[in-house]
Amino acid sequence: MYKYKTINNDNVIEVTSLKKFERIDIFLRDKNIHSGSLRLVIADDNSVIIHKMKQVKVSENINLENSIGVDKGYVSLFVVNSGRSYGENLNKFLNIETERLNLVNARRNRIWTLMKKYTDDGDLEKAGRIYKNNFGKIKYNNQKRKFDTTVKSYINHEIKIMLDTEKPTELILEKLDFQSFIKKFPKHIKRKLSRWIKGYIQERLEYKASLRQVKITIVNPAYTSQVCHSCGSFGNRTNKIFICKLCGTMDADYNAACNIKDRKYDLDIDIYTSYKRVKAILSNRNKIA
Repeated sequence: MYKYKTINNDNVIEVTSLKKFERIDIFLRDKNIHSGSLRLVIADDNSVIIHKMKQVKVSENINLENSIGVDKGYVSLFVVNSGRSYGENLNKFLNIETERLNLVNARRNRIWTLMKKYTDDGDLEKAGRIYKNNFGKIKYNNQKRKFDTTVKSYINHEIKIMLDTEKPTELILEKLDFQSFIKKFPKHIKRKLSRWIKGYIQERLEYKASLRQVKITIVNPAYTSQVCHSCGSFGNRTNKIFICKLCGTMDADYNAACNIKDRKYDLDIDIYTSYKRVKAILSNRNKIA
């Protein structure tokens, strides 16, 4: 229940409220007038975002049958079993934003300490001025929104490049919740990865794959980054390097991508097999070999 109107040359959407006969006027930044079902979402800065359903065309997938294993990482957004990687600048974006936030928060902490000192000394007027002029959220939220937009644009671009280059008919991915995704990385990286980035990557990957009629298959993620894809032996992963005692060193994300693809065809391990059972199966295969 909504309608558009104009107030002092501003575009306004009037929506129903919980009170009978009362309407809420929301002033808009653009001149767009939508029709049909809308969803209004309240953002972190209390602004309102209008979501509108849009019909999109699904293209026919005419590629030859091509199933690829995809490892979602941090240094690179995606690494596939072809050996190619995509989204290598995600790390750079996260580093820049982390350093910026560290500086901002350190500066705010110093000012907060100074404000507390004046409050304890009884100079409430000066403490109030410091609070008023230094702890606003408008600039802070605008910079965060700018960063989020940049990262989203980059993620979408790299997904498109990957699909255009690899021409898959099927994407084989690990079943990762946020905690298992995070466990793959050291502490300094965990601080840089937020839930929305991981969730956004998954959502956009599924969406863009559906537009191209690319099937998505989810496999059990247990030990895909700790086993050599060539000989099946357990090895050690150190950041980007995987070390196998039999096959030597190799790119860790490439090794994981190969294991992810192979996991689809493993009849002994399905998506619900516990990680302990997976380890036992893989260890037994090594003994037999």
